[in-house]
Amino acid sequence: MNRFDQIGDHFIKNIHKRAKGVIRLAVLQRDLAELVEQKTELHILDAGGGAGQMAMWFLAQGCRVTLIDQSKLLLKQAWEAACACGVEDRLTIIHGDLADENSYPKGMKYDGVCCHAVLEWVADFEPILNQILVRLSCGGFFSLMYYNRSALNFIHHIYGNFEYVDQGLINRNAAKLTPSSPRTRQEVDQLLEGRYLSRYSLTGVRCFYDYMKPRDRARNSEKELIIRELGMSTEKEYLPIARYIHDLRILSIP
Repeated sequence: MNRFDQIGDHFIKNIHKRAKGVIRLAVLQRDLAELVEQKTELHILDAGGGAGQMAMWFLAQGCRVTLIDQSKLLLKQAWEAACACGVEDRLTIIHGDLADENSYPKGMKYDGVCCHAVLEWVADFEPILNQILVRLSCGGFFSLMYYNRSALNFIHHIYGNFEYVDQGLINRNAAKLTPSSPRTRQEVDQLLEGRYLSRYSLTGVRCFYDYMKPRDRARNSEKELIIRELGMSTEKEYLPIARYIHDLRILSIP
């Protein structure tokens, strides 16, 4: 059984149905809005898109979306959401392995490829990267959001979890939602080097929310928290402590 078939409901409840998930989507959608609005009926590959939170947003913008994921549980939720909104005719659902070329529609090229919160769950991301980038059209966008190892290291110093830090931030509890392979910006830059991807924007996702005390979160509205996070997300000095980093690039093959 896929890991997210086991923890999928727990993941949706604790991430996407809480303010932290709403903030995450707000930053991603703000970053991508200009690129999506430039054209009509873009074809988007949502690689590892799970329950389809971003897929539903793309569909609402008039795009066609191919959503590939290993979790049948999450894909079922994505399909049900699309059917409820009457946009299932523009959504293709594929249960597959992102590292396997047979999981992708033959000969299909995409105007945009999203890979959000996938990198940090796999030890070797390169096979996946090779498969998704070969399907990106020249001039198309590559939206990569990943769990920031530097922020994870920082917050566990705040918590005083020095033994966990000294053990290399290795999570041995499979039921936990903390990813097993968070990456630093330097590691990601090395992964993408030489792939003809020019940076469009680099933003932080949840620059301060995760560091707030629960009582301080509670006395502020979700709307106010989102506005503040959106404001800080583009300020480069906060990138090192942002929980996620959104690296948005354009494929420019010479």
